[in-house]
Amino acid sequence: MSKILSGCDMSHWQDDQLFYNVLHNPLFEFVLFKSTQGRNYIDPTGEERLKKWYRRGGENQGIYHFYDPKYSPKDNFNNFAEFIDAIFSDCPEMKLMCVLDWEAEALNEHIESARTFNTLFQEKYGKPIVFYTSEYYATHKGIDVLANYGCKLWCAKYSNTPPRAEKLGAWKECVMWQRSSSANGIKLDMNQFNGDVDMWNSLCITKPKKVADDSDRGCFCGCSCCK
Repeated sequence: MSKILSGCDMSHWQDDQLFYNVLHNPLFEFVLFKSTQGRNYIDPTGEERLKKWYRRGGENQGIYHFYDPKYSPKDNFNNFAEFIDAIFSDCPEMKLMCVLDWEAEALNEHIESARTFNTLFQEKYGKPIVFYTSEYYATHKGIDVLANYGCKLWCAKYSNTPPRAEKLGAWKECVMWQRSSSANGIKLDMNQFNGDVDMWNSLCITKPKKVADDSDRGCFCGCSCCK
């Protein structure tokens, strides 16, 4: 890769002072923010911080949805999609990386739930979801089948050595590596994106274009104006 980007991911567990430090530190080239969880949980800091990061420079931002198997894939997706659509309403030019966070109780869920979530996401936004899990669980219950649907892997491995290809199954590689859960003794997940800004943008979604329905196209009665 011609460039490796360094950044972090954040949720309400990181306080405002820490976010302020990240926002104004040029060493952080991207941030992913927790947005939603399950059917109706919204992280109380996600929207505000995402917009502040975007307005800082307009590049390299993302969000993640924490999957809760107590709810259906559709319920999980709808919560995420409502958050995304609200962001695009206020920031219509934003490029946004979107991640499905698959850990905790989700690890006991059937892979079909993740596939369904991705299908719903791709149908609406035109690109597959980025998928987050640990190196240990990258092939758990055949989860790496999502690689065949175009999903890219964000892999957690708290080590000085990156995730090994032989541990990743069909993924073969990860586009992002969560390499540490702390920075200078402060609880903050540190990440490395294995590509440049153009590659980052290639994984992002943008605001969906309005699809015209019949009411937008005038009448079709057969008169001369319709022919």
